[in-house]
Formats: sequence, structure tokens, C-alpha cells
Amino acid sequence: MPELMLTLPFPPSVNSYWRNIKGRTLISEKGRKFRINTIASVYEQLKRKPKAIKENVSVLVRLYPTNKTAQGY
Repeated sequence: MPELMLTLPFPPSVNSYWRNIKGRTLISEKGRKFRINTIASVYEQLKRKPKAIKENVSVLVRLYPTNKTAQGY
């Protein structure tokens, strides 16, 4: 099975990723920036648009917090 390793930006907290506005749940500005930066990081590391995965995968996630706020993970 081929192995793929990506380094991605640390995600914002769930509370800062989502916003409720007039009864609607939306992705916040911080969440949109994270999403854009993550997509850009994947494209940069793969040097192409990723292909859809059509089989079972195994995922290992290692989190390395960058500051004290993120250390709750």
C-alpha cells in the first residue's frame, strides 16, 4: 500500500471554526483561512490536485501545538 505523508497547519478550535449568525451555522473567517491554507499546503506538497481515494485507508494524525492555546488537544 502506498504511503502519503502531509504536513498541514494546526486547526483552529471547533468554537472558533464555526459561527452562528441569525440561526445559521457558518464557517468563520478563521475557519475559512484554515481551509484555504490547508488546501494550498496539500497542492504544494503533492505538486498537483489530489485524486479521489476509492479504497479503505488508514490514517495516523500527529498534532504538534504551536502555542499554549492549542495544547488542550
